[in-house]
Amino acid sequence: MWRIGDRVKIRWIATGLWREVGIYLSRDGGRTWGIIGKRRSGNSFSWRVSGPPSSNCLIEIVVYDMNGKIADRDASNRAFGITKIRPIKTHLPHIPKMPKQRIPIK
Repeated sequence: MWRIGDRVKIRWIATGLWREVGIYLSRDGGRTWGIIGKRRSGNSFSWRVSGPPSSNCLIEIVVYDMNGKIADRDASNRAFGITKIRPIKTHLPHIPKMPKQRIPIK
């Protein structure tokens, strides 16, 4: 479960020569996809999770060859959820103010 606002690291392994990796997100179990990032090097992408929430999300990595054609692709093995940030509620007990005391130094 990912929370909106959190930063997550998405990782993959792409071998051989490639020009670019596209990182896509589906919130409807793979029926539609939207790009959330691209990388020209490396094997990870740091993403700040955005809304809307869904319980049927997938990530897909698409590897493009040097000519810009799809060389490989792979999607999440199972769906995961994106949820709203829960507000933090705190309740601090009332702490009475203590009178100042002088402590003698010996």
